[in-house]
Amino acid sequence: MPINDALEAVVLSVVARRIAERAAVTEAADPVEFIVNLCRRFPLFARQMQSRQRSRVPMTVEDEYDVQDMLHAILRLSFDDVRAEEHTPSYASNSSRLDFYLPLQRIVVEAKMTRKGLGQRKVVDELLIYVGRYGGMPNVDTLICVIYDPLGECRNPAAIENSGSRLKVRVVVCPRGM
Repeated sequence: MPINDALEAVVLSVVARRIAERAAVTEAADPVEFIVNLCRRFPLFARQMQSRQRSRVPMTVEDEYDVQDMLHAILRLSFDDVRAEEHTPSYASNSSRLDFYLPLQRIVVEAKMTRKGLGQRKVVDELLIYVGRYGGMPNVDTLICVIYDPLGECRNPAAIENSGSRLKVRVVVCPRGM
């Protein structure tokens, strides 16, 4: 393919470098571990968004929708195809929408935020429903659940993080160890 001028050569060089960098991040590293590590660092991101420059209004995490919005933005930095609010097949005569689906990686990411009244027991019940629902989807191999727990409602995060089924399940409680 002929290159007509120096500007075109520079643009093609930049595009090629960006493609190579993206491939290095999303293909060389295990995408599941990459997402899990991002989720573990989510509290750092949320805290940084609260301290803005020049007296700007802080971006706070008030509820689960805020967690989902921020997580969506974080995932879009490294993955091109992040589908939000995808409908799921019917499970126990109910269908729902999953938070994020990465079809090329065959990963579903669900985000939860604990609050008064939604502690460890209820979160685990919801996770069991997710495992049943997504375990039957042939195009999903891994379910990653990030549980943002700023108030320390999950008293035993290790018990939640150690779960499994046919579906590869990774649970991240963060911040951990409160």
